Amino acid sequence: VSRGGHALTLEEYQRVIEHLLVADPEDVPRPKRGRWSHDTQILQRAQVIDVVLAQANTGLRTSELATRPVAECTVDKDGTFIFWLPDTAVKTRRGRPVPVLDPRVSARLAARLKTAKGDQLFPAPSDPSKAWDPRTRDRKIAALYQEMATDLKIDLFEFERGHLWRTTLNTLLYDRLPEATRTRLLGHSPAVNRRFYTAVTDTKSVVEAASILREKPEM
Repeated sequence: VSRGGHALTLEEYQRVIEHLLVADPEDVPRPKRGRWSHDTQILQRAQVIDVVLAQANTGLRTSELATRPVAECTVDKDGTFIFWLPDTAVKTRRGRPVPVLDPRVSARLAARLKTAKGDQLFPAPSDPSKAWDPRTRDRKIAALYQEMATDLKIDLFEFERGHLWRTTLNTLLYDRLPEATRTRLLGHSPAVNRRFYTAVTDTKSVVEAASILREKPEM
């Protein structure tokens, strides 16, 4: 399946965020057998929800987001959660700070950071001292997108995953942020001058500009 080049509308985007913010991680069936306990499945469900919320508010790739060490996560004085990506963690080899655009999601991730028991923000649910198995992680994340396709009646989620948010944010913020800022925020490099001479240094202004993502459309 060819992915990419698709974006949610503002109304769809807002519905997804509201849906995930109130989703109950305990809404998972008790296993009759298997290697995972019910408590572990709840932790895994909560983690998957937080990953998708973070993706929707940063545009980060799953590999960039779900492997972030707690040492590369901070909360600034305004309460904005920021992922710090070093040069070695991104395809463009240009590290950058990536702010979470919704204060509600920032608060949620800040709480996760505060209670982290290992080196990873999103560790293995069954053992915080270990990394989350990529195959299990990606399978669970894909399952949540499939659920949202049904529950929210958004057909794009039938085949789109984390890359959808990059196109969505770039589209919805098109008139609110300069192109150079958007491309640096999302890790693109459309031109050498923008790549090397523009940086997202004022994360507060980016979050303020993104307030449109939480505004209710006029009827």
